[in-house]
Amino acid sequence: MAPSDAIDDVPTITDASDKVALGVKCEILPSYPQPLHDSTGGPAFAARLKGSSRADLLGYICNSGYPARSDIAQMLRAIDNRSFIKNIDGQVVQWPDGKRYYAFVTERPAAPRYYTDLQSVRQPLHEDIVGRQFVAPLTSALSDIEAAGTAHGAVRLTNIYWQEGGSTPPQLGECLSVPSGIGQPLLFESPERAVCPPPNRGPAQTCDDMYGLGVCAALMTLGQNPMRQLDDQTMLRMKLERGSFNSFMGNVRLTSSLTELLRGLLADDPRARWDIEDLEQWVNGRRLTPKPAEFGRKSTRSFTFADKEYSQAKTIARAMTQNIAAAVKVLETDALDSWLRRSLGDEARADDLAFALETVKAKGKTPRYEDLLVTHVSMALDPIAPIMYRGVNVMPGGIASALADAVRTNGNVQVLGEIIGNQLATFWVNLQKEAKTELVPLSQSIEKVKPHIEKNSYGSGVERAAYELNPALPCLSPMILSQYVLAPKELLPALESISRSSARPREPMDRHIAAWCIVRARKTDRTFAPLGMSDNPQQRGLALINLFADMQSRYGPERLPGLSQWIYPLAEPVVHRFHNRQLQETLREQLKLAAERGSFAMLAKLVDDPRMVQKDEQEFEAASLLHAAAAREIRTLERQIKNHKETADKYGRPAATYVACLIAVGMLIINIFRAFNS
Repeated sequence: MAPSDAIDDVPTITDASDKVALGVKCEILPSYPQPLHDSTGGPAFAARLKGSSRADLLGYICNSGYPARSDIAQMLRAIDNRSFIKNIDGQVVQWPDGKRYYAFVTERPAAPRYYTDLQSVRQPLHEDIVGRQFVAPLTSALSDIEAAGTAHGAVRLTNIYWQEGGSTPPQLGECLSVPSGIGQPLLFESPERAVCPPPNRGPAQTCDDMYGLGVCAALMTLGQNPMRQLDDQTMLRMKLERGSFNSFMGNVRLTSSLTELLRGLLADDPRARWDIEDLEQWVNGRRLTPKPAEFGRKSTRSFTFADKEYSQAKTIARAMTQNIAAAVKVLETDALDSWLRRSLGDEARADDLAFALETVKAKGKTPRYEDLLVTHVSMALDPIAPIMYRGVNVMPGGIASALADAVRTNGNVQVLGEIIGNQLATFWVNLQKEAKTELVPLSQSIEKVKPHIEKNSYGSGVERAAYELNPALPCLSPMILSQYVLAPKELLPALESISRSSARPREPMDRHIAAWCIVRARKTDRTFAPLGMSDNPQQRGLALINLFADMQSRYGPERLPGLSQWIYPLAEPVVHRFHNRQLQETLREQLKLAAERGSFAMLAKLVDDPRMVQKDEQEFEAASLLHAAAAREIRTLERQIKNHKETADKYGRPAATYVACLIAVGMLIINIFRAFNS
């Protein structure tokens, strides 16, 4: 398919009954899809400002299953640059299919996509057009994005809107619908990111945008993708072995200025790659001194590993991670250290190798000793490459998104947990000499979740780590996954919406919701401790009722009848904490009424009123004492009945004597009285 030469017309819509409001300003029109603008994260629809009949905006529905980059939406809305399609607004919306998605609205592009696919062949562009009309305006946009505190992460020809010879500059397309790396073709990723699966690449940095821009400029200069016939693995191997610039440009003759641009942007070592300031200087006509790079240094004598010859440290590093047993044998000798110092002439890398060996050996022979040994060594040999551990390649900055994706898809979280637990990210950061200071917060954030990974209590574990590391990650609980819950105020309405479902679980709580509440709603671990007590339903019921009562009072809504009646059966064990049966029946009636009203405050007051509990305890204690006294009296009487002869002797004779005396005294008094009267 050739590059697009036309742009769709802006629809004029006088009436749309199924419009979906987004914020206070915009509305999306589900009946008017815009397939020419569909993104990696989901379809595009016509959108407009409320009250307008012209649908001159675009609304994107992020329904891919990946979390949107909602955490940077506010940053991007502040950018006003003609070469970046302006973001208007974004939030979670209720879509006609009954599910909730993150959605955002942007301005409509002023031109069609420059490329609709990467197989197209077209006329190469002149250097002046590439530099002045394409690179220069996009440099301005990328500079503004960096100044806003983020990176675009989706710089590719199929996400750039431009018409050569048109009156408008090229425009960068949306970058919010999916995390960085998702949907980005391997062609536009630097080698260190390309060896990782898309979710493991992590948030893009400005240097990654620079690389993507360099690939765009190279393809426009050539008029085609020189690697369009290659599969991803062959393409990656070519980049790793030949370098990106040589892989794209080969023997093509270029002017010195264009060569400088492409070499600067396509540098495989990110430390040698141009930054925004370098690119701005080139745009302004200044010549730049190439930055030194050690990435491609070759040795004077090759190193033999597993019957193959290698002349670069980075290729040895990758080969070792693919053959652990052979690598361990080599590392038991000094052969690699000698080769680094004598044949490669790299004392610094040899010192890093020694540091890696000492670090692992100091921890002793752990169950994963050999895997850890080879991984540490591979990082020492190729410090800009990703962490390569037990078949998983992940950039340190990608640990967060990789963990979120593994939790979301029930993937292999075990290996990622070991990467965090063994502090591999911290070791990687320690090897980054020049950039170490700016990377320290990265290692600190990963170290912070290490205790959660190691705990399996309710509210901890990999779920807690995923939410701690990913601020834009919605709650991944299966019961509310379709509700895209991002903020604490959205949790109870989401549970309410599914409360009448026949497929709902026994209780509206699981490990995901617990971990999410601790991180997003700032609850404490102590709040959820009773939920781990499967043998104590009374404490579980109390904990749930009090939690939801607190959240309802903080975030609303005022009525949650469905959720309250969902909780109601769980209150039965709590009712049994009271001893008075009449009180129990009264409580059941009152709880039923509170549930129908949807008030967790009433539920909590009924089952967890300290004064009522204290009064019930006091009455129960008094009744217990009375019962004990009555029981003692009953036992005494029972003994007396059982031993009636002894009882008669002990109590009957004295009683008879006493009665006889009374009768005698009575008769005496009567006789005396008669004597006096006569």
